[in-house]
Amino acid sequence: MKKAKLYWIAVLPLLFLIALYLFYYGMKEARKNAAVKTEQLKPGVYQEITGFCLTEYFYGKKKMEVKTEKATIKSKRIGFFTTPLVKEAHMVKPYICFYTNGKEASRITADSGKMNMNNKRIVLKKNVVLTTADNKRLSTKEMVLNPKNGLVSIMGSFILDRNGDIIKGKGLKSDVELKRLVIKRKTRQDK
Repeated sequence: MKKAKLYWIAVLPLLFLIALYLFYYGMKEARKNAAVKTEQLKPGVYQEITGFCLTEYFYGKKKMEVKTEKATIKSKRIGFFTTPLVKEAHMVKPYICFYTNGKEASRITADSGKMNMNNKRIVLKKNVVLTTADNKRLSTKEMVLNPKNGLVSIMGSFILDRNGDIIKGKGLKSDVELKRLVIKRKTRQDK
């Protein structure tokens, strides 16, 4: 019995010292990681960028450029949940240029927009105007832009001006240069 007591008297402080060391080491690592990690945004607190510019290159040539007066980076809300993994940039007065062989092929302007920072999909709203280098003009209230495949989609009404040939309709899919168009429903055509 005395050997067992002596054993616990020797082992217990050793276990305590090991636990104390592990606790101290864990706190030290946590402090180090906290300094390295970017701070998680609290609800109602967002990153705001003035003069936001995003340029995408393909084999060293400029492919797309997104500029905006101000962008607010927020975590995306999915129902009641806010996920920190998917960030959205809420843009004021976005200006988007597309380039072909280093030259501007088309540009899109709008009053506001929302870009998913993971897949770069952009939803543009209010006074959306797409203008091409050969003076075609597409205007609408809302447009969805998928830069990966270079397509724009419009679910609502639009006005397309092809050098004086005006087409009004509802629902459209096209490339950003307005060369390949799919119009769901024409409402009127003026010359």
